[in-house]
Amino acid sequence: MPRLLDLLDVQTTRFDPVEAEITFTLPLDQPREGAELRGKLHGPRNVYTETVEIAYPLRPIPSEAGLLRSRAIIPEASLWEPKTPFLYHGTVELWHNGQILERRADVTHGLCHLLLRKDRLTLNGHRFVVHGLGAGRLCPDEGCRWRAKGINLLWVEADKDNAGIWEAAERLGFFVLGELAGDDDEVLWPVEANHARRVSSFGWVLPQHLTRHPQLWHNAMSLLHGPGKRHLIGVRIEETPLGALPGHVGFVVCERRHLDDLVGHKLPRIVLLRRWSQAESRFEWPDPERILGWIAKAPD
Repeated sequence: MPRLLDLLDVQTTRFDPVEAEITFTLPLDQPREGAELRGKLHGPRNVYTETVEIAYPLRPIPSEAGLLRSRAIIPEASLWEPKTPFLYHGTVELWHNGQILERRADVTHGLCHLLLRKDRLTLNGHRFVVHGLGAGRLCPDEGCRWRAKGINLLWVEADKDNAGIWEAAERLGFFVLGELAGDDDEVLWPVEANHARRVSSFGWVLPQHLTRHPQLWHNAMSLLHGPGKRHLIGVRIEETPLGALPGHVGFVVCERRHLDDLVGHKLPRIVLLRRWSQAESRFEWPDPERILGWIAKAPD
């Protein structure tokens, strides 16, 4: 039987180096007078370095109809990014009239502010360049090798059974870019529920042909790009000419052979997809500032 706390939503509602705020929201199917969320976050924790962990209690805040809320205030919070993947972890409990109803002990959260502007992509206030790799799995040994190569993002074919990659990535220090077909609700719903809430979730790439089917595109965006979701949305170019793209597409992914056809197009920023054996550290293009980074395919 599903637990209510499986629906718990954890978001950074104030991102400030001096004092960060994390809000816990639980939707309730019916009003419960006397209900509250209790618990503590502990942290920060970083797999690559020793830390001193501090407890931060959850405190109730005024709730809207059908929503139960609490928050944790973290002074001088340690921020998550691939080089320093600091995480906070803890237990959240649902109480009603002085009795505990449920407990969830696997809550983790990273404080991270990823923002794609017209001129650059920033992570926690400084410029961030994508150095990616196609991957189907992630283990600590592989993670160490990839980090040594400067890899900070993994390109993953998202499905309902590989949530472990997102979980391992937030602990080991990688963003994850999920590739989706976008027209399969049996994949979209579990992906959003299990993957998207991880701090490691960079965003989603959908195929170019989906943009020609407005209803399918709208359905996918309603789930993946709704209110309060920071994830970036990209389109993978399959052919040129490209045609018009939906307004909230933040970047496109293309093979290097498509670049000449894109010169002069009013496009968002571009991620190059290339083969492992064709590694290049610089891009010769008329507008290099539009290059967001690269993603290497795994070796054939």
